[in-house]
Amino acid sequence: MLTKLYLKIVLCLLVALPFLSEVTSQNTDTTMTKLVGVDFEVYGRVQGVFFRKYTQKHSTELGLKGWCMNTDKGTVVGRIEGEKEKVEQMKNWLRYTGSPQSAIDKAEFKNEKELSQPSFTNFEIKK
Repeated sequence: MLTKLYLKIVLCLLVALPFLSEVTSQNTDTTMTKLVGVDFEVYGRVQGVFFRKYTQKHSTELGLKGWCMNTDKGTVVGRIEGEKEKVEQMKNWLRYTGSPQSAIDKAEFKNEKELSQPSFTNFEIKK
């Protein structure tokens, strides 16, 4: 009698095990977030239109760290670091949105790498 009960329990576990491991792996995938960092340069009318200030504001809202600054070429360069999904959102913002009075021609992204931890404590504007 006990042998049949044990056999049923073992069979139930064998059937359920693949489903349990799938649920467990899904839970760990969502809790582990990949951190990335990427350098950027934005071209167009991006100086004198509060582009850096809006970049800082939007990065901070997304929880990103890094910096940005004007260049002598009339572009804005910088670095953003944080959760991959948030970095992707910021990249799209830099490509298509920017500050209200900016006119973005293009945005380039280089040196994207996975990070173990951010290099910065906040997002700052460099002069």
